[in-house]
Amino acid sequence: MFELRCNIDDCTAEMLGGGFVSDLLERGALDVVIFPVTMKKGRPGYVLEVLAGNEGAENLASYVLEHTSTIGIRLRQVPRLMLRRRRCKVHTPFGKVEVKVSMLPSGSERVNPEYESCRERARVAGVPIQEVYAAALRAERPENLGGSD
Repeated sequence: MFELRCNIDDCTAEMLGGGFVSDLLERGALDVVIFPVTMKKGRPGYVLEVLAGNEGAENLASYVLEHTSTIGIRLRQVPRLMLRRRRCKVHTPFGKVEVKVSMLPSGSERVNPEYESCRERARVAGVPIQEVYAAALRAERPENLGGSD
């Protein structure tokens, strides 16, 4: 894994908004985070962090250099620990909702409903996303559904 990090102090928020983040993710970034910060001389600015696999780091760095006002990027190889996880679906009153099940070091599991799945079920049902999310958390544990379907 590589972490690409740069400071940006002369670029508008609109230029760094959702489209730019989506473009980085489509180009293979594993994660993108933008922090608002105070730069030298008290100017507002941003710190951009991009997590990339070994193969895509240089291409992503080139993209950032081309599409932002930054003049340099710091690349750092970083180790990463990850929980084992699986995706499956749970039955809710709104239909099946995709969830991510993470296996914790203690052996217990954590269930997190997937936002896009909740959003779609909420749109179809005409209810707030929070209702679908809560229903997915209350649903029968995924392991009792016979895995992903």
